[in-house]
Formats: sequence, structure tokens, C-alpha cells
Amino acid sequence: MSEYAKIKELIRAIVGDMSNLPIFGTVTSVDSETCTIKLSSGLKIPDVRLRATVDGSTDFLKLIPKIGSKALVLSITGELDDLVMIKCDETEKIEYSQDGLIISIDSTDKKISIKNDTTSLHDIFDKLSALITNLKVNTPAGPSVGLLPDTIAELEVFETTYNSLLK
Repeated sequence: MSEYAKIKELIRAIVGDMSNLPIFGTVTSVDSETCTIKLSSGLKIPDVRLRATVDGSTDFLKLIPKIGSKALVLSITGELDDLVMIKCDETEKIEYSQDGLIISIDSTDKKISIKNDTTSLHDIFDKLSALITNLKVNTPAGPSVGLLPDTIAELEVFETTYNSLLK
């Protein structure tokens, strides 16, 4: 037995049979939890999972690939009907959910969402904007009656800016 074969046999004894090598393909369609991958041979494989398991769990990290993106998939069981995407070149959306914290990055609308069980970053900025809009301060002549026009203009720019980034 050659030295290479001995090393290969020792590695296989340590990590087990590694017959499930990654499969390279191109994403041709995407659903909420799966995608279809086209192999270089032209074979299209549907129902490739975007998460390791689709079990209804609310804790996950999911990369939603862009159609046309190159991707690596792996079979959990060694069968083509049990594939999960492990990497893609271009993501259209990234979703992360863990213990009530939800972060979503969406390149289709170029916006992000950060929220938990009680609030969202967008809601916080909305409340801040409303607070500033209704701000009253004491003056020697009594409470102020409203914002100055230049402050209102700056507040509108602030609202437009955060609305262009946050969902």
C-alpha cells in the first residue's frame, strides 16, 4: 500500500467516510425555504434547502441566494433528494433569527430590519422623530409653540434618510 493510501485510510478512520462531497451548481429559482440548483451537466435539482433543517424553528441563519449565483450544496444522507445549500457567491437576502432577535438584510430594496419581541430600530427612529416634532421648551415668555422652519427641514431630511435604510 502506498504512503498516500495509508494516509487516506487513517483520515477516513478518524473522520468517517467522506463520500458526501460538495456539489457545485447554479441557482435557477428560489422559494421561501428552498431553491433549485442546475448542475454543469444540465440536471436541475429542486427542493435544495436554504437552512440545514426546515423544522419550523424560529432560530436560524438563512442565506437566500440571488438567481444565477454559483452555489455549493451538500447531501446530508448522500442522496440527491436531501440537499442543503452550504455556500453561495451572491446573496439576495440574509435572515438571522435567535431568541426573538430578528435581523434581515435585503439587497432587493437595499434596506435592513433589526427588531426583537418588543420593538424595532425603525420604530425607535419613528418615536424619536415624533418626539422632536412635538418638542416644547420653557422660555421666559412661556412654553415654545413649535419648531423653527430650518429645524423642520432638517427633521424631514432625517426621516427620509432613515426610511431609505430601515424597514
